[in-house]
Amino acid sequence: MSRAATIVTCNGVTVLAAEPSWCTGVHQQGVFLTDISHHGAPLEVLLDDGTVLASAELAQWPYSVRNPLPIMSVELDTDQTEHDDSQLQELAAKLITFAAVNVPELRARLAAAVEEAGR
Repeated sequence: MSRAATIVTCNGVTVLAAEPSWCTGVHQQGVFLTDISHHGAPLEVLLDDGTVLASAELAQWPYSVRNPLPIMSVELDTDQTEHDDSQLQELAAKLITFAAVNVPELRARLAAAVEEAGR
């Protein structure tokens, strides 16, 4: 971790937070110390119409008392959608790819991030 972000908390305290290599460098100002977080670039699974089916990114709250280690944040689209037969086939293919290809990639990213964090 050679980069650092300067974050001013809601209490007016300036924190120099070491950034992991995967962090995008975007940080929210004016938060509590325990809410300071790092976020990686998202990996998205898109349907042909551009709808985001699933999105995942590395995230870390380094000053959290509960879990300061990196985690994988996964968001699944929970809106109800209607599909004809060809759209169902597309949906099935995207879900299979997500499970078979993307999830192992996400696990590898998470393992590397935890190792970088020194644990």
